[in-house]
Amino acid sequence: MRISKQAFLLVGLLLGLGTLGLEAQTGNLVGKILDEKGQSRSGEVFLAELSQKKEVGSDGAFRFEGLAYGVYTLTCYVAGLQSQSQTIRVDRPEVLVWLSMREFSQNLRTIEVEGQAAETSALTAQRLYAVEGVGIYEAKKNEVIILNNIASNEATNNARQIFGRVPGLNIWESDAAGLQLDIAARGLSPGRTANFNTRLNGYDMSADALGYPESYYTPPMQAVERIEVVRGAASLQYGPQFGGMVNFVLKEAPQDQKFSGELDLAGGSYGFFNAFGSVSGTLGKWHYLSYYQYKHNEGWRPNSGFDLHSAFVRLGYRPSESLDFRIEYASLYYLAQQPGGLTDAFFAQDPRQSQRARNWFKVNWNLFAFLVDYRLSERTRLNFRQFWLLSGREALGNLERITVADFGDNRTLIRDQYRNFGQETRLLHRYSLGSQRPLCC
Repeated sequence: MRISKQAFLLVGLLLGLGTLGLEAQTGNLVGKILDEKGQSRSGEVFLAELSQKKEVGSDGAFRFEGLAYGVYTLTCYVAGLQSQSQTIRVDRPEVLVWLSMREFSQNLRTIEVEGQAAETSALTAQRLYAVEGVGIYEAKKNEVIILNNIASNEATNNARQIFGRVPGLNIWESDAAGLQLDIAARGLSPGRTANFNTRLNGYDMSADALGYPESYYTPPMQAVERIEVVRGAASLQYGPQFGGMVNFVLKEAPQDQKFSGELDLAGGSYGFFNAFGSVSGTLGKWHYLSYYQYKHNEGWRPNSGFDLHSAFVRLGYRPSESLDFRIEYASLYYLAQQPGGLTDAFFAQDPRQSQRARNWFKVNWNLFAFLVDYRLSERTRLNFRQFWLLSGREALGNLERITVADFGDNRTLIRDQYRNFGQETRLLHRYSLGSQRPLCC
């Protein structure tokens, strides 16, 4: 069988045209990633059919070359934006694609939240509930300082760090170690917190809540769990003080441990030393807590040192989940030397000098309490508080003007003794009135 030369030429021409046709059936996919504002974004693009992935730079441009004509699924991923998949048909030498990425969005069903949310921010104080224990705080003007939520120098009872989250307070630091708490509200004088009704675990701890409300006792902050500051109308249930009420609530004994201990030692400038130790636990129906603190400082100025001893004991008996008996004793003793004031001339000469070497101030504080908390039912609760205060303070020294030199004459002694007894009984009952549930106390 003989094939002519013309036949060979025809077959070769057909094969060449077929090859050219096959080469022409590929194209390029070119695109760019943009956000909703039209700005280029970096990310990744993926072709599912070819399992090809390309990294996309900050200019947002990408390119796939040599794609056979057909349909492809292009998926784009951008950090912080919703991923997007798009079907692309490659049917010409170059196909342009603009991918506009959107932010995450989802329509949620409407929900209603009833109640008071807990504010646990370290920058703000929390709030008391409308009814807390047997107290009513619906007036809303209250704050709760959780000591574990803030970073403060508890060894020195730094009032500025502890109470700084309560708006509207005047804070005066009269010493460098927290011997005396001086705070006030509404522009009142912060001296010895006289314009607040001060309490420890719910009972009065000041010299005289009505006649002489100055507070010489401040518990160590290492032993305090929270501080309740109540102002406005809700504070009237505690007394007539214009500032309101400040309640120091001490820590509770752990219910799952028979014995728990804590030891905290701290030192600082000018001979400052603080030692705090506590033990607590639960033994059957009995629970206990006790702490002791010793604090010493030589002072920044001469004749300004002090020694402080503070102690607390609590013994409780809980026969059932609804009944709790407690007896408590708090003690504070400190002796502080007072360097006296300075005139402007003395201060300009040497701000650290002292013109008084024989001035002293002593506080001896003793506070006893008996507490009963009884939950009669789900709606009725009874609270009984009885306390005794046997305390005193002494100021000894030359009380003349600082311009008068101390020649060693007889000093002036001012001695105060406080003998207080108090008792509070509160009965709170919740009752329904139509669709409302008001409270009766």
